[in-house]
Amino acid sequence: MKRSVLNSFVYDRLKSINQNLSDYAKDKNPKCLHKLRVDIKKIKAIGAFVDKVDKAKFNSAKLNQLFKDAGKIREVQINMNLVCNFSIPPKRLIHQLKKKENLLIRDFMKKISSYNESIVTFGEGIYFPHKTVNKKEVVKFFKRMVKKANSLSESEDREDMHSYRMKIKKIMYIYNLLPAKYKKYIVINKSKIDKLQHKIGEWHDVYTALNFTYSENIPKTSIKSILILKDKEQKLYDNLFIGLAKLKLKLEKN
Repeated sequence: MKRSVLNSFVYDRLKSINQNLSDYAKDKNPKCLHKLRVDIKKIKAIGAFVDKVDKAKFNSAKLNQLFKDAGKIREVQINMNLVCNFSIPPKRLIHQLKKKENLLIRDFMKKISSYNESIVTFGEGIYFPHKTVNKKEVVKFFKRMVKKANSLSESEDREDMHSYRMKIKKIMYIYNLLPAKYKKYIVINKSKIDKLQHKIGEWHDVYTALNFTYSENIPKTSIKSILILKDKEQKLYDNLFIGLAKLKLKLEKN
């Protein structure tokens, strides 16, 4: 695989990040924050691939602050949407969350020029010479990633399940970028993986929401809503864990 393919991919993602950052500055659409965070995740995945396969240094630290700050806003918005849908919404908590959201957005807007500078600086430091990556190293990388992912799937710890989902995403980000001549050695059932990601994602949204309710001073009037949420999380997790063996990620040979 020519490294210029990776070069183009990273530059395209940086353009997308810039565009979503610009769009967010205009209308504060939460979708823009989600999209730019996904782009940064993809860049980090490529970085992990390059580090392991070609032993090259690829530091994406300059994008970390943007990723974290956008994540803080997204988290507050998701939690606020959760409590707003309670049968009896806790008005005081919603007010506190709205205030926190406004402060985070205001701080984010002040840093946009700084984020842009970090994106430019990071882009200027990226260069992949035209060379072919060793096929054996690529296959070894995927085998190692799959093994790590599957070891997490065998744990009953809920945080490990979230980590499993993150590793699957990283694997698929890189796999989708591979040229056909490499994919014939690494055959992954994409429909199966998509189904797996959807199941874990559905559970994790409820799990995260439940953890938020535990960390906040939720009024007694919302207890019924929390109990319903707790029951839903348990059922989703039980069904996920029972069916995980059938959906376990694996490399399929031709």
